[in-house]
Amino acid sequence: MKIKRYVGSNLQEAILKVKMDMGNDAIILSTRNIRQKGLLKLFSKPMTEVVAALDESKGLETTLESKVNNMEAVLNRI
Repeated sequence: MKIKRYVGSNLQEAILKVKMDMGNDAIILSTRNIRQKGLLKLFSKPMTEVVAALDESKGLETTLESKVNNMEAVLNRI
């Protein structure tokens, strides 16, 4: 099982990063709001962290197909 951490400015952005990297088969393990380090924490901005996992036994073909589908969806939105 492959586990990765993603950070985005909001939850939607972080989940989009997960789907772009791992595909639709990714499982969200946890989400939390974090603050990036800043000067005395005055200039830090809120971020969202998503920890996701992907079962590698599903095969590379499924992941590649998911990435292609995700890219098509993103391009259609533009």
